[in-house]
Amino acid sequence: GDKLLAISASGNSPNIVAAAEWVKQQGGKVIGFLGFSGGKLKEISDIILHVKSEPGEYGPVEDAHLVLNHILAHWFQCKLK
Repeated sequence: GDKLLAISASGNSPNIVAAAEWVKQQGGKVIGFLGFSGGKLKEISDIILHVKSEPGEYGPVEDAHLVLNHILAHWFQCKLK
């Protein structure tokens, strides 16, 4: 089935939450890469990667998101060669 990687510092970004809810309704799985307390996406996600941080403490959360983005971009580049 389909998978959605939902990346959100707060876990409450309305557009990301809506996408996650839609994927779940279609029978897909949601992987949440979240910060702060995890927000609503923590409840929706099937798999959670959680960078626990204080509300508004974006630095560590966004750094972790960037690392994941670089890893995924490199993986896709290697797959497309």
